[in-house]
Formats: sequence, C-alpha cells, structure tokens
Amino acid sequence: MSPMSFTSGLLDSRRCKRLESYDFFQPEWVNLDLFQSHSALAQQDLYVLEGEHEGAYLAFRRLWRMMQTPVLLCVVACLAACAGYLLDWATRMFIVFRETLVPSNQLDEARPLAYACVCFSFVMASAMLTQFLCPLAAGGGVPEMKTVLSGSINPALLSPLLVVVKLSGLVLAVAAGLSVGKEGPLIHVSCALAELVMAMPAFRYIRVNAPHRLEILTCACAAGVAASFGSAFGATLFSVEITSTCYIVSGLARAFATATVVALIYWCWGTEVISGLFSDNVSQGMPFAPTDLLLWALLGVLCGLVGWAFVSAISGVSQWRNRITRSALGPKVQRGRRLMICALFTTLVIPLSYWELRYFERWSTTGQKALVDHLFAPRVLGVSYELALFVPIKALAILLSVTQPLPVGLFAPVFLLGAAFGRLFGEVARYANLSMGLMHLTFQPWEFAVIGAAALSGSITRAVSTAIIVFEMSGENCLRLPLGLAVLIAHTIASRFTKGAYDSLVDTNSAPYLPTLPPQAYLVEVESIMVPAANLPFLSLSTTYSAASRLLRQHTPTTCAVIPVVQTVTDMVLVGAVLRRDLELAVADYEERVAVAEKDASPDETARLAEAVKVNESLQGSLDGSLFGGAHLRFVVVKGGGKVAPVVDTRGTAYCMQHMLRLTSIDTIPIVMDPSPLQVAHSTELRKLDYMFRMLKLDIAFVCRAGKLVGWVTRGTIRRFVGAREPQPIDECIALCESPTGLVDRMRCLAHKVNAAYMQWDLMPSWMLSTQENRAAEITWHVQNGHANLARTLRDEQAQNC
Repeated sequence: MSPMSFTSGLLDSRRCKRLESYDFFQPEWVNLDLFQSHSALAQQDLYVLEGEHEGAYLAFRRLWRMMQTPVLLCVVACLAACAGYLLDWATRMFIVFRETLVPSNQLDEARPLAYACVCFSFVMASAMLTQFLCPLAAGGGVPEMKTVLSGSINPALLSPLLVVVKLSGLVLAVAAGLSVGKEGPLIHVSCALAELVMAMPAFRYIRVNAPHRLEILTCACAAGVAASFGSAFGATLFSVEITSTCYIVSGLARAFATATVVALIYWCWGTEVISGLFSDNVSQGMPFAPTDLLLWALLGVLCGLVGWAFVSAISGVSQWRNRITRSALGPKVQRGRRLMICALFTTLVIPLSYWELRYFERWSTTGQKALVDHLFAPRVLGVSYELALFVPIKALAILLSVTQPLPVGLFAPVFLLGAAFGRLFGEVARYANLSMGLMHLTFQPWEFAVIGAAALSGSITRAVSTAIIVFEMSGENCLRLPLGLAVLIAHTIASRFTKGAYDSLVDTNSAPYLPTLPPQAYLVEVESIMVPAANLPFLSLSTTYSAASRLLRQHTPTTCAVIPVVQTVTDMVLVGAVLRRDLELAVADYEERVAVAEKDASPDETARLAEAVKVNESLQGSLDGSLFGGAHLRFVVVKGGGKVAPVVDTRGTAYCMQHMLRLTSIDTIPIVMDPSPLQVAHSTELRKLDYMFRMLKLDIAFVCRAGKLVGWVTRGTIRRFVGAREPQPIDECIALCESPTGLVDRMRCLAHKVNAAYMQWDLMPSWMLSTQENRAAEITWHVQNGHANLARTLRDEQAQNC
C-alpha cells in the first residue's frame, strides 16, 4: 500500500465525519490527545503531500508554513475586534430602541409597567434564542474555556451557531437592563472564531497539531479580553490567570501580540471606540501619606470579605439552578424550567433596574460606563442614602443576572459594584476625617473608588492582573502601590474562604475538569482506584473484524474512546492503543467493501477465498454470515518521515487480503496504533499521576504490572474518587476553629506564652503577675470546661516557674 492511497482513504473518512451535525443539547467532551502519537495520523497527509512537489511550489509551502502562525494571530485579532465593536454597536442600537419605546427620563408613575414589559420581552427573547438554538451559549464562557485549555474539547462549544447565538443573546440581555458584562462571552466568541479560522485549509497544519491549536486558543482568549477592555498588558495576564492551569511561557509573547493588535485596531478606529470601563477623566492625585496605608488595607479586607460572600452566593444559586434543570429530566422539561428561571429572575431584577434608573437617571441612561464615570468623578458626592442603597441593590441585581442561563459576563458589573463600594468607603473616610480629624487623609473618594473596583474584581475573579488593567486604563501613576496592596489583601482573604468565581462555576457545571486532590489521597496507589482490565474493552493483534464489530456494539463511545491493544489475550502484554473513531471507520469501511465483494464476486473467486480461509485456522468465523468476517484487523504505526509500517503481518491474513483486494480493487483503511501510550506501574502514587494529567493534558493512563495490562485510570475515575472530598479553602479555617472556643484557646495559650517570656526577663509589671493560688484556680477551671491542652500548657509553665 502506498502512503498516498492510505492518505486518500484517511481524508475521505474525515470528510464523512465532518458532515455530522453538532449535538448542542447533549454535548460530548473529547480529549485532544496532545502528546500521544495519534496526532501523527492527522499530520500524515501533510507530509505526504509536501513530498509530492518540488521547486517554487515547495518553497512557497515552506514560506507559508513559517508565516501562517503570525497571519492566523492577526486574523483572530481582527475578528475579535470586529466582534467587540459589533457587540457595542448592536447594544447601543437596542438601548436606543428601548429608549424610543420607554424614555428613561420620563419614567413616572404611569410608565413602570411599560418599562417592565419591554425589559421582560428582551430577556425572554434572549432566553428562547439560547435554549432553542444553542443551549451551550448560556453562561459566561470562561469556565468552558478553562476546560478546553485543559485538554478536553467539545466541538459544539466552538461552532459558528454558538457565535451568533452568544452575541445576539448578550445584546438582548444588556439592552434589557440586566447587570451583566461582556468579557466572558467575548473570550468564548474569540476562541470560537479562532477555531473556525483554523478549520480553513490554509491553516489545517495548525489545527491538527493539538499543542499548537491550544496555544492559538490561548491567544484568542487574550484577544477577547483586549476586545472587552482595550488593555493589551492587562488583557494578556488576565487571560492567563483565569483560563490556564499550566501555562507554556513561550506562548506569552504571541498572546501579548494578539492583544496588542486588537488594541491597535481600536486605536485606528478612534479612542471613543475603545471599550474601556471608564473614561480617563481624572487628574493626578497628591502623594499619599503613611496613614493612607491603613485605609487601603481596610478597604482590601472589606473587599475580600464581600468577594467571598458574593462568590458563595453565585455558587449556591448556580447549584440550585443546575439541580432543578438537570439533564435527567429530559430536554423539554429542562428547557421549560430554564425559561421559568429566566422569567422569575428577570421579574426580580426589573424593579431593581427601574429603581436605578429613577435615582440615577441624570447619568445612568447610557449604560454601566456612565455609572462608572460618575463614581470616578473628582467632584465630591457626599455620603448619601442613594449611594448606600446602590451597593446592596446592585449586588443583588448582579447575582440574579449572571446566574441566569443566558450569555452573560461577570467582570464589568463586578467592577461597577467595586467602584460603588470603594466610593462609599472613600466618602465615609472623608466625612470622618473632616468631622473628627482622626487622621491625615490625602486620597480623594474617587481614588478609593478606583482601588475598590480593582480589589473587589480581584477578590471575585482571583486575578491580581485586575490591578494592571485598572492602572493601564486609568493612567494614574500614584495608584500603583494602593492598587497592588488592596488587590493583594483582598485576593488573600477571599482565597482563604472559597474558590474564585470561574473555578466555582466549573465545579457547578460538572465540566470534565480535574479536581484538586485532598492531601489524604497523595499516597494512594493507582491500583486501588483503577478500572480493572476485565471490565474494559481491549483488542489483540489477532482480533478479527467480527470481534471488533461486537466490541463496538457492546461498549458506548463514552466508555472506550481509546482502546488498548495487547499482544495476545492470554499474556495481556500492552503493545499500543487505538482510537475508537479509527476502529469504527475501519470496521464500517470493511463491512461495506465486503458486502460489495460478496455481491460482485464470481463463483470461482468465492471458492478460492473459502479455500484460503480453511488454510489458516485463525481465520475462522463470520461477520453476519460473511466469509470475510474472520480477517484480522490491520494495525499500522507511523514512523519518522511519515512512513507507515505494519504492526503484524501473518501469512494467512496476507493471503486472504490479497484475494480481498482483488475483489474490491481498493485498499481498506488501516488502523493507526499508538505504540507508546501513557502507562504507569500499579504502585504509582496518585499525586504523580495527577501531575502528569495536568501537565500533559491527558485523559487516560493504562496501568500495567510487569508489562501486562491490569486496568486504566481516566479523568472521570479521578473525579469519582475525589468526589465530595475535594479540599476547599475554607477547610483550614474550619479546622482552626473546630470547636467554639478553639480559636480562643489558641489565643489564650499564646498570651500565656508571652506572659511567661516577660516573667523570665523580669519585664512584667508586678500587678500583672498571677499568684500561685490564682494560677491553680485557672488551671482547675480550664480542666472543668474541657480545655485540656490549655490546662496542660499552664501546668507546664507553672512547673518551669517553680
């Protein structure tokens, strides 16, 4: 068989697979198989075709091979910028349309019902568009991209229909007055556009190279963030923080280049097109005083606590939503309940949005950007009840908006909430400074609004790059230290209690994402959690097409996406692995050609074939009554330079295949085998396997004992083993306060140790020293109240003093 004929059959099979439609209602995650040799199968046609040409054409191909990555990044950046501009333009048009129907400056007692009807219609249109056309378009998109960049991809998540539905649904949601952002949907849309561009024939070499493909998707994430903020530096770092677990540093320059191209395109269009969160209309602040450090730290602590509470609320509401809309109810019931949730939450959000327009109609009629501009205004607003009410009302509106099954974003509304919280904090601090003169305050309230916006955004998203984004967009050099300090404190405090918002949504959405191993599972051996080989499908080098067909019918694609190949059924020595889809193509192609051969074969040819089957006893059996059913599967491996070599070639099989080829006149599709799948020893520690899965972005590992296959471990196996035992950040805080007086006991113990140290150096005032009678009574009291550890410490100190 020539390499060219092998490649032609392979490409024909791929064209057939691409004709299948995406399943948007029952999504299926597929592992990208980054560092196993299955990718060589996809690259085979490129190597063969390249060797068929010489001269100028070959030089052009090599030049294009060298330039196609920069060209692809520029194309992705242009498409992301166009998507961001189109989103802003369509949002403005729909807001103008809403203002035409119900002018916000004329909202009096007679117009609330009309305003509610218009907003409710927009939200329900977005909900029906999402649920009936592409349910995967619901949500922000960042949790899905985290899963994709970890190595598991769902083709329906990156389809053209999702791009249209995502943008349309987001425009309707924003125009309806929901407190949602656009950074998550734009990240998702940018990745989908990058995937569509890579599907073009000119960029197919990048698409079939799985590691390079993920690197381009990472750059697309940076382009989506840049299209949201107009910030190149911050967008690059923000995309890395929120979407990557293990990042290849060599791709950082490409991501930054993509984000820079997006920012450059916006600059060429005009600065008014840049989708910044607020206008650069503030003046240079005065140098800060040392007393301001306490206020920055206090604001960071408060933002961290608010971020923890907000993430916990989002996670709880999302879990409740997923529980009542679980897929086991059926698509019709699931879709109906999602629409009911949208209707219920929108009914609750509309009064909050109406109140916001009523009390802030002087400067909030043009959207969230005007609200942020007002909060960052240098003028003094004062401590007003409107500003104090705005913070909790906006927080509730954001919670009810971002948890709806719609295309929504999280960063922009959270940034607005942080700006309002920081502004309120700054006005209170200014009032206290003027009325009581407790400290010398040099920072103005609008500067606290900037710091609060960055700190709260960082505590919710767990991205310290929010400080860079805010600093880059504000241009205030004096805010470098306050931003960094407040964001760091808020990030640290919030991380002590819960995960970030995007990580929490990954958990609640049940995406195939590796959980964090608990410390108790570090030394667990792989053999104790693996799926035994007796319960798994496997092939041998002597497996026939009839046995392979039965195996495919007995096991679903979700249970055996990768099938191991052993030498023989008796020794179970692992020699490789094949993809299920390759086996399906080979079996289907073989059955079709056998049916044609049986129909068109002459009696003499049939007699010779029957005689050939009798020669080799290993070729007994039939495939649905066919004489060809006993033929062995044909495994090949891809060597260096694109050469194809057979794995086994028995004489009986070759003799039978010779007659088959004479009857069919066309070669069958071979099955490319990976001769070196990831295999670990049965005694491998689970923490080592978890590290390999994360770094290599793998989905399956075969467990062997002395070279013999005994089982396998997948991501699903690890997720089921960890289950509810996944460690949470708050566990350490609970352990610290495991009893009502646990923390108090530790503090009292520390105080007594300090007391003993002072007594040792005769530094303790005489009136603070306890007498022997008082110390004995204190020890007795602690023993009676169950404080055994503290009582033992006091008794030891008493013995040392004596």
